[in-house]
Amino acid sequence: MSKTSLFNIKSKIAFFIVALAIIIGVGAFSPNTIAKAADLKYIHSNYADLVIGSKAKIYNVWTGNVTYKSTNKKVLTVTKDGVVTAKRLGEAKIVVNSKVGGREVYEISVSPKNEADIWFFEKGETSETYSCDLNESIKLVAKSNKYDLSQIKWHYKTRNSDKSSLKSNVYKRTNSKGLKEECITCWYGEFEREIWFTLNDTADTTTVQETTYSLSEDDDEDEGAPYEIKGNAIERLNKYGIKVIYNGAELTDYDPSLFGDLDYTLTIVSDGKEYSFTNEKLRFENLLGRLSGKHAETMKKVIAIVDGLNLQGKSDREKVGVITQYMCDNLTYGDDEHRSQDISYSLEHGIAVCEGYSNLFFFMASAAGLDAKIVYSEEEGNHAFNRVKVDGTWYYIDVTWCDYLNGGSNSQYYLSESSWSDKEHIVAAEGGISELGYSYLKDMLYR
Repeated sequence: MSKTSLFNIKSKIAFFIVALAIIIGVGAFSPNTIAKAADLKYIHSNYADLVIGSKAKIYNVWTGNVTYKSTNKKVLTVTKDGVVTAKRLGEAKIVVNSKVGGREVYEISVSPKNEADIWFFEKGETSETYSCDLNESIKLVAKSNKYDLSQIKWHYKTRNSDKSSLKSNVYKRTNSKGLKEECITCWYGEFEREIWFTLNDTADTTTVQETTYSLSEDDDEDEGAPYEIKGNAIERLNKYGIKVIYNGAELTDYDPSLFGDLDYTLTIVSDGKEYSFTNEKLRFENLLGRLSGKHAETMKKVIAIVDGLNLQGKSDREKVGVITQYMCDNLTYGDDEHRSQDISYSLEHGIAVCEGYSNLFFFMASAAGLDAKIVYSEEEGNHAFNRVKVDGTWYYIDVTWCDYLNGGSNSQYYLSESSWSDKEHIVAAEGGISELGYSYLKDMLYR
């Protein structure tokens, strides 16, 4: 990559020795977004999440005079070598300064080992219910008998602002019409807690005769994209004539084990129409509902570009070909002010390094309904590319080298079932929507 041109000869030798020592001393990396060497994780992204009590090392290619500083030592501490320790639940920043690389900021959240150890109303439940009266003000206060929660800054989101109000951490149901249940999401970093508020029967409610119930994060009335079925959602859907098909079999009851890390296809049947999604597609659709500002704007722009490519009815292989050609036609390899990794900058200026190419391909492929992954090479190779599922088979693809080598006509790095043997393509870590996580996906869109 272009960063290596900044190293002097002495730095190159030192970096090679360190990289060789890591490879020999700790073995292979696990296939996670945050690569893991032995028992120490490496933080690649400017956004990351750590489990309380764990340690991780900032992935930093710069050598020489590098300093690390935590903005909240109660949450995160960091050594002079860049080893971060997760002390308490919450969020903090690690600021890295170097003469060569300049200033980098890593936003890191600390999550509990067990989500059930934090609750608002019901201890031991990961999704809670609470009965409320119309116009009753309910304060949302997190509790735990295991963790100190004093450093957490909670965020709250309601799906139906026309039916309720949510000011800071106080919820109030202000409208009795429509469905009796409403979900509030309480979150910080990568941690989320859902609270289902049920309007008491004593309230003056209106019976719903016909409705289309969406399982999407935004709970809107269009096709939406169901993300995960929880609680008694299946029973409620069946009441309105909506069927839920899981891997070809109709669901009649909720089983949380079905919605873990397993690969599955979920089909919603309503009014004679079917809407099918893989679990990766569900998570991608759900992401947009959580984004705001420049991140949401960039994702909408990617989706608009893919919509303009007229991929409907095309095979997986044809979709990959069209997306690759679009990127080769509209991007040029180059590093400009170290912003050429994020999609927003690459689309605006037409410039990207390998990480920028792989990030954009990942989002375009996902928007086209394909399952895709980001792949990182080992530290010595310092390179990023992709995997994509085509007609049921996973293939490696490196759009950077397809575009950059031989004037954009290099097909050697296009759809290979195995990775390539050069150092830039020795796989160290890879991840899709499920593994990357919300914070990392935000970082890909805009930094």
